[in-house]
Amino acid sequence: CTVNLSDAQVSSGDIIVGNADGVVVVPHDRAEEIYELAAAIEQTEENIIADIENGISLCEARKRHGYHDLQKRSK
Repeated sequence: CTVNLSDAQVSSGDIIVGNADGVVVVPHDRAEEIYELAAAIEQTEENIIADIENGISLCEARKRHGYHDLQKRSK
């Protein structure tokens, strides 16, 4: 069974995650892939914070850890 919530479709087994920034629907068949990507982004952000605490600029820390490449779609 699928229902529409605003512009999002939610199917049985999908995961709905929300916080102060918003809500996202994670399709059940992509949950593991999306979890791994989110974990990689979180680890990279922690590494960037550590670099900044050690005096490296935000711009350089992001370059060093490939931050902007993490959110690009893989083919």
